[in-house]
Amino acid sequence: MAKALKTAKDNNKKKYKNLKKEAIAAHKRSTVIVGTIVVGCLGSWPHDNDNLLSQPNLSNVTKKNLTKMCIISNVKYSATT
Repeated sequence: MAKALKTAKDNNKKKYKNLKKEAIAAHKRSTVIVGTIVVGCLGSWPHDNDNLLSQPNLSNVTKKNLTKMCIISNVKYSATT
């Protein structure tokens, strides 16, 4: 993974650390997974994202669509800023 993407992922993990604690406290009977999906400005997709999406019980079609939506949204945002 490129250094910039790894830095972004690490920063997001720190940022959302407390959110996971709050979610666990609020939903004691559930399994809570808080993960970070990082997408490069030109749509690069690190394999860590696939690992994260394999954890919840999502269909392959849903995973594929979510991946496309993340990439398209990020490329569109990068092109307009």
